[in-house]
Amino acid sequence: MYFMYHESSRPTGQIIAEALQIPHGLQDTGRRENCLIRWGSGRATAYMPEVVMNTRRGISNATNKFLSLELFQRSGVPVPRFSRDCRALTAPYLGRRTTHTRGSDIVLCLQHADGVRAERDYYIEYIPTARELRAHVFNGSVIRAAEKALAHRDQACGWIRNHEHGCIFVRPGIALTTMQQYAAVSAVEALGLTFGAVDLIVGDDGHTYILEVNTAPACSPRTAREYVNAVVVLGNQHGFDIRPDYTALEQLRDVHDDDLED
Repeated sequence: MYFMYHESSRPTGQIIAEALQIPHGLQDTGRRENCLIRWGSGRATAYMPEVVMNTRRGISNATNKFLSLELFQRSGVPVPRFSRDCRALTAPYLGRRTTHTRGSDIVLCLQHADGVRAERDYYIEYIPTARELRAHVFNGSVIRAAEKALAHRDQACGWIRNHEHGCIFVRPGIALTTMQQYAAVSAVEALGLTFGAVDLIVGDDGHTYILEVNTAPACSPRTAREYVNAVVVLGNQHGFDIRPDYTALEQLRDVHDDDLED
């Protein structure tokens, strides 16, 4: 078995691999592996492993945010309205890049002139949001959920909700509904992934919308433990003997605050 992570996802990926007690790194070893776990890494490998947890194609689908929305829509996953042409939407909407992280690309467009000036790759409807959630999905099940909460009001930004703007993930005050869990699982499957962290919002209108899937989320020790458990279960089903060392996950306390996963 081999665990391969991307440079940007190294902190969490490396620690989870250490907990699984399997070889790990940023690139292919050149050896024929019987199982490969990709934590956000789309690098090519010399050989095709017998078992792959998150394929290159799936990770590529997740990285291309516009394509992700198209694949969600085709699979009946609820998403906000989106378009390459800003005039196809009713303002306000958000201008986005095809690939983005941490909301650094977002431009709030209050009128079409803003959208034209933004020159973004695509535009997505702005949904007034009551709650923002993250559902960690693995092999067809939600293994853990978190809710985004505002911890530092002086950093708040109404249309960008991430760590840089004062938000952290905490235990949800209300459990995910069956429909929300189904939508999250469907989003991961639509991209062809084994696992992923699904970001979803509940609008002021009461409807749930899927935003994107992260294939290498930063994790708290508790969330990482659920990923380790899920890998062990799926690995056992394929005949792999994985004996985890959960104490390795405590290192994540020095990397992230509890459940700070953005």
